[in-house]
Amino acid sequence: MLFGDGICARIKEELLKDFNLHTVLRLPHGVFAPYASIPANELFSDQSGPTWDVRYFEHPLPEGRKNYTKTMALQFDEFCECIAWWNKRDENDRAWKVSDRELLDGNCMVERGGVNGAALSGRRFLAPAGQVIASRIYARNGAMGLVPPAVDGALVTNHFPLFGLDEQRLRTGMEFSYRRLTKLRTGNFLYPKLMAWESALGVVLPACDGCVFSIEFPVFGGQ
Repeated sequence: MLFGDGICARIKEELLKDFNLHTVLRLPHGVFAPYASIPANELFSDQSGPTWDVRYFEHPLPEGRKNYTKTMALQFDEFCECIAWWNKRDENDRAWKVSDRELLDGNCMVERGGVNGAALSGRRFLAPAGQVIASRIYARNGAMGLVPPAVDGALVTNHFPLFGLDEQRLRTGMEFSYRRLTKLRTGNFLYPKLMAWESALGVVLPACDGCVFSIEFPVFGGQ
């Protein structure tokens, strides 16, 4: 619902106008594994009135960890930093605020990265040349393209999702339990189910020929 348009956007607009959405807790990859391995957001609201400023807090991963798993799950005592922040709600490298007007003007996109300089320092990503880059807010209007060689390695915020092969996140067969996988061939068309609305569509390049993807990435063309 956080990412969708249409009825999803109308529900989010009602949430902002009819309720006080005061806090969004951003959780890392794997908090709800094995059911979902993507990052998650917990929304806190009350009926005190319409939304004004929404406060965001990004829960950090433990040092040395890349994600949570079913066997190495998030523990209650790891919320100490968030609990300490909750009453004062100061802005820092893990906490920021977004106004209701900015959310409404941005198609009620509640999923937001940091918007102040401090928060952005921990919310930037390298953009390798050749990857598809899109705008979260304007992807529905075709705001997408390829990262050109001239800006290879540039830093972008998570307002601009990147889509491409990330060799550092490749997994071996022993690391997942999917019963059905798809082998990619050059020229296949594919997209991620969760991010297709962001125009995350593409054609398999020769560098990815033979890679194996899970069923979260429907593949079309060839055998």
